[in-house]
Amino acid sequence: MNRKIFTLAVAAVLSIFLLAGCGNASTEGEPRQSYFEEHGVQVADTPVACTVNAVNFDYFDITNQRITDAVWKQIDCYSEPADEEGYHIVHLELEESHQLFYDAATYIEYNFCSLEYDLYDWYSGRVFPKRQLYQDDEFDYNTTLEIDGVQYNVFYSISVEWEHDDWKNDSNGNGTKTSVGRHIFTFKVPDGYDGLVFGAVPENEYTGLDTETVDEDERYALDEGYIEGTVFFRINKEGTVPEKL
Repeated sequence: MNRKIFTLAVAAVLSIFLLAGCGNASTEGEPRQSYFEEHGVQVADTPVACTVNAVNFDYFDITNQRITDAVWKQIDCYSEPADEEGYHIVHLELEESHQLFYDAATYIEYNFCSLEYDLYDWYSGRVFPKRQLYQDDEFDYNTTLEIDGVQYNVFYSISVEWEHDDWKNDSNGNGTKTSVGRHIFTFKVPDGYDGLVFGAVPENEYTGLDTETVDEDERYALDEGYIEGTVFFRINKEGTVPEKL
């Protein structure tokens, strides 16, 4: 399945429900080595600012493509008690920005952009299911995953919006404009579970959009298709997420 998240959107609201236990041994004795540690993958302890590749393309001819920078930065990250006993809420808000282009010499307007990200479980490396979003799209999903013999009840909803500047042209007629997306993730997880990981994944080629199919394949972070340069960070490592004031 094409895993690319399409970037004509802003604000993703994501809620993940996981059963107590969750494969996290950090609350009882020594924590077991995680998937990322086993594979020697560098994962920051907290959300980080980073830049990865994204793809601009011509809406009318997607073979016209060019690489641009997708710039991710944290806006907010905090936790708070959930209404349900034994659970808490982890809130992550990220901003992503990129440039769109018009080439006056070829009359090509690279007026759309495709970028990629994934969410993972720190302990198993499992990728959470998702589907692609287009413009002001919304998505609700509900499933049960089993990772290392532990069941994860997962629900999340996503909504996305984008803001775009006006075109700015230089003396040769070439144009640029900036698109900024605000992605809001709200996770509901059991107390003691600190295994949420975000990956800003480089996008090097756009091959089309599928807004109908949910990616439910059992995938792991470093499976075939892993892209070098993916930036991983933990969302809720124990002791690193401030409580909401």
